[in-house]
Amino acid sequence: MMMIRTYMGEQPSAIVDGFSEADSRFGEIGVSGTKTLRLVGSGSSLNCCLMVARFIGDAQVVPPADFLAGQPVKRDGSELVVILTQSGASTTSVATAARAREEGARAVVVTANAGSAAAGLGLPTILMPIGDEPIGPKTKGYAASCAVLLALAKHRGAAIAAPERAAFDEALQAAWERAGRLAPALDGLDYVLAAGADAGHGTALEGSLKIAEIAGVPTAAFSMEETLHGRLHGTTRDSLVLPIVSDEATRMQAQRIAAALAPHEVRVEPVSAAATRGLPAPWGMLAATFFFQALAVELCLRRGRKPDLMRYPGLTRHLDIKTDATL
Repeated sequence: MMMIRTYMGEQPSAIVDGFSEADSRFGEIGVSGTKTLRLVGSGSSLNCCLMVARFIGDAQVVPPADFLAGQPVKRDGSELVVILTQSGASTTSVATAARAREEGARAVVVTANAGSAAAGLGLPTILMPIGDEPIGPKTKGYAASCAVLLALAKHRGAAIAAPERAAFDEALQAAWERAGRLAPALDGLDYVLAAGADAGHGTALEGSLKIAEIAGVPTAAFSMEETLHGRLHGTTRDSLVLPIVSDEATRMQAQRIAAALAPHEVRVEPVSAAATRGLPAPWGMLAATFFFQALAVELCLRRGRKPDLMRYPGLTRHLDIKTDATL
């Protein structure tokens, strides 16, 4: 049984439920009066922070290690620190939450694991209502994390409409269909380059992460501008470039990339995050991750591997990045 497809299919509900729960909890906690905001996370959580920060406007995205090595927190209540960790067990994220508590910061933990180390610190906590996702590559958790932070954006004055499940269901189905058509032409794939501007950079990072985790294919992600400055020279006829199109500027950049690479027979497949299928920004940007996830699964299957497992089992344990070695 392929569990990842089940969890991917639960993303529309995770988005709707996660936004609703967080909208209520942020209202109870009260987060609108703070002057500055720091979003802290690693891995998929960091990618989520980078995507959503563009829609909040005044948010600073900080990796946990940088937070721990950086300036002392503000104790006067003018700053809000939000620590996002789906597992609640990322070592540096837990340390960040502990430091925020010890130094008297105004802080909130967002996690899916009520029994985790992060949730047990006694800080105000928002539990993502997504249930378990006991496989290596996480998809449902990323979607719910973005929904939670978009609820935070709403409470800080952004015009964020509540998500509607039907549009996400349609977007997910379209992603599977496109990935299924594309994957048979990529059996010799040697490298994937994802690119995006602003919020799209976070989506590109998450998309490339999923392809690396699930399919085991070498990937990289860059801002759209950085992509234009030398990064494309690393591609070959067996590579794939995935520029994320979110507006007229990125559409034109994607066209320039395709035209420049056409003589070299490098495949370019733009990924739309525009206001289609009833999903305006920022929800369209979140739905853009569906294609990367689906393509990763299709590529993995064509390589005879199991999409629920990462390429190197136990690597997380050996890298010592979780407080719980079973995660």
